[in-house]
This record gives sequence, structure tokens and C-alpha cells, in this order.
Amino acid sequence: MKKILINLFSKSLTVEDFESFSNEVPDKFEIYNYQFSVNEMFPDIVEAIINTLQKEVGVDLLNTSIVLQTNVADLGHFCAKFYAELLDAVIIITKNVELLTDTLKDYNFMLKVLRTNMEKLRLNKIYIHDNNKIDLDYLKFLYLNRLFNEIEPVKYIKIEKVEKLRFDSIFEIDGGSIETNFSLNIKNYFQNDDLHIEDDPVTYLFESFGMYQLLKFFMSIETFSLEDKNYYLRSILTHAVKVNKKDELLNYIIEYIDTETLPLQTFADYNYFCMLLEDKSALKRQYTFLKKNYNVLNPIQVHALITNSLFYQSMLNQNTYSELSKDRMCLMGKINHFFRKKVYLPKVQKRISNRVAIVSGQLLGISHAPTKWAIDYANMLKKYNPELEIKIFVEDWANYSPGELTWMNIFTSANSAMCHEQHKEFLHSEIEVYYSDSKLERKKRIQQDMNAIASFRPSIIYKMSSIYNISVDLLYPYFPIISHTMGGAEDCEFVDIFTGGYHEYDMKRMYDEQNIIQQEYYHHRIGVETPKSTTIKSRAMYKLSDSDFVIVTVGNRLESEITIEFVDRIIETLDSDKDIKWLIVGVKNISIIKNNYGRYIVEKRIIFIPYEKQLFDFYKICDVYVNPVRQAGGTSAAWAMKARLPIITNNPVSDVGEFAGKDNCICLNEYPQEILKLKNDIKYYEERSYAMFRRIEDYFSFKNTNEDLKKIFELAKQRFEKRSKEK
Repeated sequence: MKKILINLFSKSLTVEDFESFSNEVPDKFEIYNYQFSVNEMFPDIVEAIINTLQKEVGVDLLNTSIVLQTNVADLGHFCAKFYAELLDAVIIITKNVELLTDTLKDYNFMLKVLRTNMEKLRLNKIYIHDNNKIDLDYLKFLYLNRLFNEIEPVKYIKIEKVEKLRFDSIFEIDGGSIETNFSLNIKNYFQNDDLHIEDDPVTYLFESFGMYQLLKFFMSIETFSLEDKNYYLRSILTHAVKVNKKDELLNYIIEYIDTETLPLQTFADYNYFCMLLEDKSALKRQYTFLKKNYNVLNPIQVHALITNSLFYQSMLNQNTYSELSKDRMCLMGKINHFFRKKVYLPKVQKRISNRVAIVSGQLLGISHAPTKWAIDYANMLKKYNPELEIKIFVEDWANYSPGELTWMNIFTSANSAMCHEQHKEFLHSEIEVYYSDSKLERKKRIQQDMNAIASFRPSIIYKMSSIYNISVDLLYPYFPIISHTMGGAEDCEFVDIFTGGYHEYDMKRMYDEQNIIQQEYYHHRIGVETPKSTTIKSRAMYKLSDSDFVIVTVGNRLESEITIEFVDRIIETLDSDKDIKWLIVGVKNISIIKNNYGRYIVEKRIIFIPYEKQLFDFYKICDVYVNPVRQAGGTSAAWAMKARLPIITNNPVSDVGEFAGKDNCICLNEYPQEILKLKNDIKYYEERSYAMFRRIEDYFSFKNTNEDLKKIFELAKQRFEKRSKEK
């Protein structure tokens, strides 16, 4: 069968465009080019062109495949409907799109026709050249007329094989009608489908490609706030899941961000959407993008994305990958090199031997675990070494400077300085606190923070939860730096010695797993301060009875830490004994529980407590601390041990496992049996309760911590002196 391609272009395109787009059509055609200004065009221009071809080149309509390609969007969509019995496919050029209905002529009846449901017609798709740079005017046209279901990439073009010219089409609109005139005996009536024009712009969609293009439309509207974009983004996500198009939509987005050179903000937004669609490779994609495009990106925003994406694992359940630490160190090295040229570095100053600068990532409420560690360590050092001058410098890393977070998926924290009264209450009276000023733009903020530390002239800088602190990194040539690893292996090249509660062999395994070049790491015995009892809690306050056996799980990242396997084991336990209640502290709800076991919440067998200020006192009304399979959670478990609660935990190489001891870790499948034994065997319960209390008292005293840290401080100074001489 003969095939012809009619190129009908407005003056906004060139001859080169004709050729380029025609070459992209995956088939061979006789090509006929026509170019007019849009003002010279009219609704039945395609019919006039075909009539001319009949006369001049003898086109046989029944035995010729006729494809229309145009950048006049409404004309193309109109022709696909009105001439569905004549044309075999319609392709829209999405570059320099124009609209016939934007001219001064009254062609609005075309809109009524093009809103006819394509499923009732011979043609059921309109193909577009999707080069990921679709004209916003075209996307707006599709949005206003709710036509996103009808489009498909031109690479999937199918030339319609159904017999054509079967009938004249009559389109009923506004009480009247408009019809084709092929002089055929059979008539077929169609009604336009205006009803969904007023509907939600998302819920009418059932095609993943249309969802993808609608997403791009929302993302392209400059007047939309981040909140607006987030709302529509989530609406599309929810709908894609509902109509089972999640995976197809995800594939379109991944193809887009993997092949296009995007601004950082745009990339971060689309990558976030991939995470919401349950893609687990977002971190690898992010670092591939940052490495590839670093030279054209703003290093300040690169740093902001690096630190903000630390939440992707804990809050969005993202997977790491083997080269993550290596990639992050590479980028941080470049960022530090950038800032070395932007700030004034201090002159070499004599360090004062009895001064220790503790640099804390954050200093929030006292129940915030990193805050509690920083305050406890500062107080401990002062208690056992009264001669020391100790000052805490708060980086406030999750409280960003103006203009740094420009993408949708942002995680921020309260300003640490707002909690200064609490810090004053719990800190030794001679320990001062410096708070980074997040109102300053980043360069000035780094300069001010760096000057504050340098002018203190410490003999040691001791970092705690402050891994990617540029100010401290820039001071590496001038001071010995120790980093206290709070959650496993850290990747930073500007540190003399790493230390923490993990044993050297465990840390070596973590370095190997994460492909981190072996760092200088020394274990020290962790100390745990006994919390002060400040209030009396009763079970009645939580609608619990004395006969209830209360198990408790604590954490502010439990949404991502709690797995279905863990929940199933606890539900198995609850079903075994109706007197057992499960209290979950630190979150408002957990989707796995809400979606699968909602009745236990209704029955008050599972109780969520979003925040508990007096956690140590709260433990007095609980019976057992039950830990999910996670890396963190050490502080809450240590306090539970101080409160004489038995600990049920799984992973020996974790914060909770370190406190409880490897011999006290059990398999997840053993949790129900262990909980029931603790409930029903009083002697066994008392043994486990006492064993946990004795372990936290005997092995985790700050006296031991102080002895170990003094040795580590000296090692760091020696290493600093050695590298200073080697410069």
C-alpha cells in the first residue's frame, strides 16, 4: 500500500525542521511539504490538500495510507477526530507549537470536536515527537482540553489498518452539528465529551505517558509554589498507583532524567518523584548526576543536596550502593577546594593545650539523641578533667542558609539556638555554646563559624554528628580533628582519628562493605548518663491497666525502620495474649500498621505516642523494650536498660546491639516466644531486667569513656604533628 506523509507547518518552523522531524518517523513515506502562516490556515485545510493530491498525483484514498504531521496542535487533534475516516495517523510536532483557535477567526467549534472520545473513532492515538523538550503551550493545550490520554510517542506509531471511508461523521455540538462530506450513504453520529473538562485534571487519566506529560506540565509552571507542585505531584502518584500505572510512569521519568542535562532543582524534584514511586536507586542516580555535572552546578547547592539526602535512607527508605562513600568524598573534596578560594583562612595560631572544641551537628531538645550525647560528653569531660576549657560549636547542619533548598523534597530542623535555655539547664555552668547563624548566606556563615572555632584556639576539635561540616574541614591544616561516629562508618578525608562505640573489627567490616579506604579508627567505651527522674507517670495517663503487659518501641524514624516482618512478629505476639499492648513512641502512625493491622489501633492494642518528653520516667510504666531491625536507636535502649527493662533486639552490630551485648541478641522469629516468656515467667523476667541494668551500669560508665578519650586525644595530636611536618 502506498504511504504519504503530509507535513503541514506554520511559519515558526524551518525547512530543516521539516526534514529532521520527518526522519524521526519510523517508516518510509512519500513526503509532501506545505507551509503557511497560521492565519492562512483553516479547519478543513487538510481536506483541501488531499483533494489537490488526488487531482495532481492521483492519490487513491482507499489504497493509500495518509499521515498528517503538523505543529498546529489544535488542528492536528481536530483532524484526528473529524477526519478519522480519511487519515491513518496524526503526528504533532511539539516545537514552536501554534493554535488555529488563537487566531482572530471563530474556530472554537474545533475544540468541541477534538474533545470527542477517541475510543469511539477509527483513530485512537495521536503521536508526538517526545524529545523531552515539549513546548509548554502544547502541554497547556492538552491540560485545558483534558487530552493527555490521547498522546503517545511517535516511536510507537501504528498506521491504522481498519478500512476507511465507511461513513460520513456527524459531530453534535451545542444543539447543532458539524459533519464530513465524503458523499457516503451511511452516517455516524458522535457527541463531544465536555463533561470531564471541569473534572479533576488528574483522575480522568489512565495512560502512563499522559500522566508523565501532565507531571512535566505542572513542573514547568513558574508561578506554582513548591507546595502547589508537591500537591499535584502527589495527586499524580496516588492516581498512578490506583490505576496500576506506577511502574510505567516511573520508567518514563527515569529515562528523562537519565538522558537530559537538567538544572539541579529540576533533577532533584524528578528524582524525588522516583522515590515516591518506590524506586530504590535514587541515591546512586543523584551522585551520578552530581559527579557528571559538578562543573556547571553551584557547589553550595551540591552541598545542600548531599546533606539533605542523608534523610533519604531514614525517611524514604532508600538503598545505598557500594560506591556511595567514595562518590560523596570526591564531591566533598571539590566543595572544600571551592570554599578555600572563597573564604579567608586563619593564620597558624598556637593551640591552647587545655581547650577542647566539641562541634555538634545539632543541639536540640534534650530527648534528641545526638543532643544528649553532645551534652553528656561535654559534661563528662569537664567532670573528670576540671582544668579543661570546653566550648560547644553548633553547626546546625539541618537548618539551611537562605536560598539553598529550592527543590520539593526538603528536610529541615528547628533552629538549635531556640533551645538554648534547655542547653543551659543541662550543661555545666562553665561550658559555653556557639550557634551557627543560619540567616547568613553560606559563604559568610562558613567564614563566621570557622573564625569562631579558630579564635578559641582548641588543642582538639571533637566532632559529633557533624560529618560534612565545611568550616571544620577547612580548619584541618591547623588543628587535630577527631570525629565521633554515631551511626557507623563515616566518609570524610579531613579527620585525624575516628572513634566511637563500635569495635575495630566491626568498623573494618563496615569500611570494607562501603568501599571506604581504611581510616584511623579507635574504639572507646561509651558512657551513658543516668537520666534524672522529673515526673511520675501512671498507666492511667495512657489508658492502660495494671494487668496489661506493655511492650514499647521508640524512635523518630520508625516509619522507615519498621518492616512488615517485624510487625508480623509483634502481631503474632498480640494474638497470642490479649493482655499484651504495644506502645510506639516517636511517630504519629506507621503506614505498614495502619494499612494492614488498623483494627489493633482501633482496639487500643497498638497505641501511638507522637512525642514523649520524659522518656526515662515513661519507661517506668512499660515492661519490655522491643527493638526493630535497625542500625540506630541506642539512646532510647540505653535509657530503657537504666530503667531496668529487658531488651529484645536482633542486630549485634548496631547501636542497640552494642549496649545489650551480642549474647543478648536473638533472631526476629524468636521475638514472640521471648516476649511471652518474659510475661509469663516472673523469675526469668527479673533475671533479664537485672542483667540489662547491670550491663549498662558496669560497662558503660563515663569514667571508662574519659580514660579512653584521653588516649585518643593524644593519638590525634601526634598524628596532626606528623602530617604538619610532612606538608
